[in-house]
Amino acid sequence: MAKLGIQLYTVRDYLEKDYAGTVRAIKKTGYDGVEIPGGVMEKMDALQLRNLLNEQNLALAGIVFDHNDLINHLEQAVLYCKESHCTTVLYPYIPGDLRRSEIEFRQTAEQIDDFGKTFASNGIRMLYHIHGYEFKTVGNVTGMDILLEYFKPGNVGLEIDVYWVEYGGVSAVKLVEQYARMSPYIHLKDYSGDFADTEVGCGSIDIQKIIHTGLSHGTEWFIVEQEKFDKDSMESARISFDNVRKLLKAEERQ
Repeated sequence: MAKLGIQLYTVRDYLEKDYAGTVRAIKKTGYDGVEIPGGVMEKMDALQLRNLLNEQNLALAGIVFDHNDLINHLEQAVLYCKESHCTTVLYPYIPGDLRRSEIEFRQTAEQIDDFGKTFASNGIRMLYHIHGYEFKTVGNVTGMDILLEYFKPGNVGLEIDVYWVEYGGVSAVKLVEQYARMSPYIHLKDYSGDFADTEVGCGSIDIQKIIHTGLSHGTEWFIVEQEKFDKDSMESARISFDNVRKLLKAEERQ
């Protein structure tokens, strides 16, 4: 059965005040593990992070490193992963100024694959987080076409974010079915009718079908994420956990 984690960006207002205390609070909600948002290298050293998660018996699902991190601090990021025992890194999005044209998009895709090759040579997997803009046409092709052309097996995989896929006008269920072989992680993010964030399982996306499809294709982690709130972010994290856990248990009974 897949594990259930949370992207700690969801509770970033708590993280800013007390990183360790926030991780301990997340453990109490029942999550199996966490994805670490970008910027962690400036907040805590790798051994501190590893010890904190071990203390709480939380798995380190992955760490986010953005494009500038990888351009300027790739060796440091690799070392941080090794010392924290992180085996998966997440590339979050392509900056807008690096995908304005087909040529730029192709150059950036090749660069991302190079990042992934470096991580792979160190026993670390890189996943590219789909953000919705990939389905737009760039020149004569879509951004997704370009990424799939340049991402070599073993260098870069995918992390499908169901909210952003739907926002981009594509069926998340169909995308999971199509690219499950490349997407061991699925970000579960839900929306109300106007694409505003809401707790997972409280919105318009068919999360049950996403989970069923993901499980049938070998999903390793379902990762809860929420960006905007109409209630306390930690409360939202608990609601999402309860909703997704029920859906996972329903799948187990089938």
